[in-house]
Amino acid sequence: MGLGARQGALRAGLALALAISAAGGPYVGAATPWSQVAAALGPAALPGSRVGAVFADAATGRVLFSSGAGLALPPASTLKLLVTATALADLGPGYRFRTRVFGRVDAGGTVRGDLYLVGAGDPTLTDADLERLALAVARRVRQVDGGVVVDTSLFAGGYGRGWLASDAVYGWSAVPDALTVDQGQIVAEVAPGPAVGAPARVRVWPTTAVVVLNRVSTAPTGQKDALTALRPVDGAAGIVLQGAIALDSAPVRLTVSVAHPTAWAGAMFTAYLRRAGVTVLAPPGAGTAPAGLPLLAVHTSSSLAAVLRHQNRWSINVSAEDLLRVVGVRRYGAPGTVAKGVRAERAWLASQGLSWKGTIADGCGLSLADTARAEDLVRLLVRVEHEPWAEAFVASLPVAGARGRAGGTLGEIGLFPSFHGYLRAKTGDVAAAENLAGYVRDASGRLVAFALLVDGQPYWLAGWRAEEKAVTAVAAP
Repeated sequence: MGLGARQGALRAGLALALAISAAGGPYVGAATPWSQVAAALGPAALPGSRVGAVFADAATGRVLFSSGAGLALPPASTLKLLVTATALADLGPGYRFRTRVFGRVDAGGTVRGDLYLVGAGDPTLTDADLERLALAVARRVRQVDGGVVVDTSLFAGGYGRGWLASDAVYGWSAVPDALTVDQGQIVAEVAPGPAVGAPARVRVWPTTAVVVLNRVSTAPTGQKDALTALRPVDGAAGIVLQGAIALDSAPVRLTVSVAHPTAWAGAMFTAYLRRAGVTVLAPPGAGTAPAGLPLLAVHTSSSLAAVLRHQNRWSINVSAEDLLRVVGVRRYGAPGTVAKGVRAERAWLASQGLSWKGTIADGCGLSLADTARAEDLVRLLVRVEHEPWAEAFVASLPVAGARGRAGGTLGEIGLFPSFHGYLRAKTGDVAAAENLAGYVRDASGRLVAFALLVDGQPYWLAGWRAEEKAVTAVAAP
């Protein structure tokens, strides 16, 4: 049987198996682990919750366990698996983002007019990258008669629908932008001062073009910390810290998103140019680079495969949002929008004989309008295993039992701390939903794709702990 025929048979077989399993109640295979899965995810363990769970052979698509497979539930960050697959298919694992600087320089090193900083949607661009770009420009430029103009015309529109306005200040809700620097957020570390009543000690990252207002005092030993982080009221890039931190408290980290990332990038790049000895006569602004200007400098990102490892292991929302818009541009042209990105995702799904009967309102799963079915997630995971870029996809997922970069959110949450088998999975949580989707190897050595969606648990970690028990029951001892 040829590759195309095998893939067609796989898709048809998986669709039939999932349709059969979703038609009735829980489908439980004969093996003992599946009764343990059913107990871990059942109503006694998760009272009041809606649960969608599917385990399937990753090679054949044969369903091994299914319960609530067709329920429409919040996918949360497991939705990142869809933009990951689409980006790998449409862009390729080796794709790189190029942030460029354009301007017309005369023989004396003066830019006659403005200098244009053009964004490419790089989710991993940092302040250090901008500083290196400025140093590269400074090797050819002594003065800019105009100012830095930031061109973010590759994207249009802001958030997708269904994002909570009350979340906008937090780092996890950073504004998608074609020139996102440092994930569009500012990080502050707050530590107690030397004595009760003294101002807290504060460090922030990055430090360039950032306003810091420290209104945190040091409270007596044993007092509960009460800290908040806000944006400056004038919309400047910065962080306002308020409240109190106990004298015996460990340092606390807080983040805020930047309200105007394009303006921040312009201010930061201008500051780095001046630091490098370039005179910039006008303030920064926003606009579109004229055609035909000479290229002065370029920053090239790591490969898409590396970008995805950072995105999925640490569940970086703005990265998934940027990628959604980039795949929209690749298929349908600029400007990249949520609508074009979702259209690209659905086009890729259709090309593989897959479906997503839920609502896709963004790329990262933060929208409360997003819905997914466990069976659709598992179909996606099985399909991935037969793609040439499968290794890059799987390598992007957090590794159970690992710490630091490899463990990602699994380690951060504290799931599977002593796990020694093969398990890679994407976490997801939003509102009362806690989800897990990925791959585990069972006692026979078989690779199993799974998607577990739990919605309605009022207690933090309750859903994930149930999912942890279910996956551990399946895993090789």
